[in-house]
Amino acid sequence: MSDQDAAVASLVENVQREDLNALEKAHGFKALMEHLGTTQEGVAKKVGFERSTVANFLRLLDLPAPVQEHVSRGTLSMGHARSLLALSEVQTMVQLADQAIRQAWSVRKLEAEVKTAQQALTAPQAPKQPARARPVWLNELEENLVDSIGAPVSIRYGRKRSQIIIECSGRDELDRIYHRLTQERSQSGE
Repeated sequence: MSDQDAAVASLVENVQREDLNALEKAHGFKALMEHLGTTQEGVAKKVGFERSTVANFLRLLDLPAPVQEHVSRGTLSMGHARSLLALSEVQTMVQLADQAIRQAWSVRKLEAEVKTAQQALTAPQAPKQPARARPVWLNELEENLVDSIGAPVSIRYGRKRSQIIIECSGRDELDRIYHRLTQERSQSGE
């Protein structure tokens, strides 16, 4: 086996390891493409993946550095990261990534927030009225609730009517949150 063949075999073996995170695989695919002077299709054949899989990993390299760090650490999944790629503004990507991590958003929730952000970025700008900033105390309430029940919480505050929305994934989590809330109620003597 020539030195080049050995290097390619080593790269292929490294990319196929299961313990690599998504960003490490993306860098491995890029290295293979450069080393072999081939396309995504060529790399896909070498490693036994679909071309679309290789393309999806390589797209992660287009993310801003702070988001790539989240993917490397595992605090943001590949699905979350891929949904952020639909945005063109780096600052918005980073902000939504941070918010998704803080509030434990599902990929679907992040996709919905990305869509909303895209619409806001592409909507024709009406004359700006002074925006009312969200009260800091409301953010603090949300954070306290997230810490208390261990699930993503959002509060929609209105003068006459407000809502507290608790997100949960599946019956087990719903039961856990319900019991947590009813335990706190019974402990407070109600």
